[in-house]
Amino acid sequence: MSLHFPDEWHNSARQKVMTVAGAGNPGNPGNPGNPGNPGNPVKHGTKRSNGSTKMNTYFVVGGKRFQSREQAAAQINNWKRRTFSVHEEQNTEVTRKTARGNVITERVRGGNLEGMPRIISVRQLTTFSVVDETGYLHSSWHLTREAAEQERARWQGEADKLASFNEADIKAVHFHVLTLEEILERDADKIAGLEAEIGNARQNLKQANEQFDAAVEAYHKAVHYDELADEVEVKLREDHSGEGCWPDSDCRQCSYEPDIEGYLLDNSEDFEVEEIIEPEAAIA
Repeated sequence: MSLHFPDEWHNSARQKVMTVAGAGNPGNPGNPGNPGNPGNPVKHGTKRSNGSTKMNTYFVVGGKRFQSREQAAAQINNWKRRTFSVHEEQNTEVTRKTARGNVITERVRGGNLEGMPRIISVRQLTTFSVVDETGYLHSSWHLTREAAEQERARWQGEADKLASFNEADIKAVHFHVLTLEEILERDADKIAGLEAEIGNARQNLKQANEQFDAAVEAYHKAVHYDELADEVEVKLREDHSGEGCWPDSDCRQCSYEPDIEGYLLDNSEDFEVEEIIEPEAAIA
């Protein structure tokens, strides 16, 4: 796979960076200490057009982000209350009549048939093992008790890790908000460098692909792949069809792809190839 970025993308990105970091006010000779930017210098950071600085803070605990310390503390208390258990639920097969007189059969989880009209017959099936979170409508149904217990242990383990946090673990994270224009201006040199890296990577990938193709070609020549591939493919597809697959059938499309190279290497003793002998070797 190779990366491809159209020239117009590069041109538009470069133009954007130059526009943001470039000439500015031609009537202002700019900052003489920054000869790379002859225009009106713009301070880096979070200055808005009205001169204000947009700062904000959020709080993190247990890998979760909260708008306030109070919300984070409340979530810690919720984590400490989380417990999970496993119980059995009936699995019932009910045959009944609909209002129009049709006979239907359906399964009812939990075994509660109250209010179900026109029941003809009831049959108990294998019970379900259900994982529940105490106090929440959070459950997971399983066919075996073992699977349910494994799920309960996993959920409880995750909950216990979160429950180990305390308010002292809440961290305040301060951040500021930048416009894209400010980022482009601030990181103009970095962006230009990354653009150059993309160009180099594109060229390197092209060279790598050419080297890879050449290596594959040389390998196939060494194992006589091109000479024998057609013969092997015909044989493998015939063998596959003989196993009950009909690729021309109207009912389905065969997706079988023969491993030609693998078969060649595994059965190399069954194939003969002609190899040209140099005249000197032939005389000897």
